[in-house]
Amino acid sequence: MGNATSIEIYCNQAPHQIEAARIFDEGLARHGIKVQIKSPHEPRCADLAVVWGHRYTYLHQRDYLVMECGYIGDRMQNISLGFNGLNGRATFPRPNGEDRAGQWKRKLKHFHFGQYVLIMGQCPGDASIPGLDVGVWAEEAAVEVRKHVGHEIYFRPHPLQNIQTSLPQKSGDLANALAHAHLVVTYNSNSGVDAILAGCPVVAYDRGSMVYDLASHDGSYKVPADRGDWLQRISYCQWSRDEILTGKAWEVLYESWKSTQSDHTAA
Repeated sequence: MGNATSIEIYCNQAPHQIEAARIFDEGLARHGIKVQIKSPHEPRCADLAVVWGHRYTYLHQRDYLVMECGYIGDRMQNISLGFNGLNGRATFPRPNGEDRAGQWKRKLKHFHFGQYVLIMGQCPGDASIPGLDVGVWAEEAAVEVRKHVGHEIYFRPHPLQNIQTSLPQKSGDLANALAHAHLVVTYNSNSGVDAILAGCPVVAYDRGSMVYDLASHDGSYKVPADRGDWLQRISYCQWSRDEILTGKAWEVLYESWKSTQSDHTAA
């Protein structure tokens, strides 16, 4: 598998990037694929670049595979792997019949009618929200939501940032906040995933959201029809470290990549 494929893995000196590069390298080695691990500042030569995050745009001149935090469960232990984009803009493998969703040990809770609306903050400067002023967006989103929903609206700041808005804030335990929320409003935050799992409808303004297809996009309340299919699809968007280390992840990723290349050739 993939012996004619040249692959380079790019990582900086951050411990989580070094570890992710190591286990991906070992997983490829189990398929007989030798790779180079390079600094993101070195020139690219390979057919496929594997890189943590989405900041090194010069790597993207050909196909690339983005490693990032997972979406369900322990986000640092599970790693998302998608081609040619970040989060909802990436191309992920399609489910191939294996039920992978159960391994994340997260059950879908019934939808509930809560007491308030939560607008979720994000980290300014994050690669998923280039150029977005989170405070301004939150204020504008609140105006839009008030056209559709009469509940009180709170802003929930990201734990790593303290964005100032005129909205009252609600912090504390996320699971408890979601359990009592009527609606969760995001730009493309992963808290949308947590909300869908918790049975809370979501507004997602950006298609980079991993719940974009299940969400409304105008501030209105929408209960998605089938979360089971979504849960199976997102289970093919992230992989445990063991699955990457043993090469199982690459088996599925390679078939997806090969299929995408075939589609481009046919087009």
